[in-house]
Amino acid sequence: MVSRHLGVRISRANVESRRLAEAAVHDLGIATGTTWSTVIARIEERYRKPIVVAAADDDELADLSGLWIDYPTHGYIAYRAGDAPYYQWHSFAHELGHVALDHDSCAVLEALDFEAVKRWGLGSDVRRMRARGLLDTPDEQAAEHFASALVRRMLQQHIGPEEMIFG
Repeated sequence: MVSRHLGVRISRANVESRRLAEAAVHDLGIATGTTWSTVIARIEERYRKPIVVAAADDDELADLSGLWIDYPTHGYIAYRAGDAPYYQWHSFAHELGHVALDHDSCAVLEALDFEAVKRWGLGSDVRRMRARGLLDTPDEQAAEHFASALVRRMLQQHIGPEEMIFG
């Protein structure tokens, strides 16, 4: 079933994805003013290992705005250093969404030249990798919904029905 909101088609799957992402953020107990360190700590608790966060050179993430790598001992999230701060927040929150929602495969990385990924020197211990790019898949939509819900809750930006089109 597809419904219309302000002339935009919204699928039942998209609505369900948004609901699950909102519930995941709610379950983390995020409130207005929650810091990134608290958000990370709560996700690490569920992930059962630490998450290392780093700003990457724009050249390193040229085709991506964010990247999550799942190693056996820790997670690693990178975001582009040259992006505007709010966009960095959203890209970082998107990658946290992949961790929190326990996503496995990544159509974004599958679309990239794997030789470029190998040049990052990630090693053979990589268990899973997720990236934020321009593909529209159910997992990418869920991570986008998670990022929007997380940042909105942290900043206490309650959106009205007319703004739901923006995520």
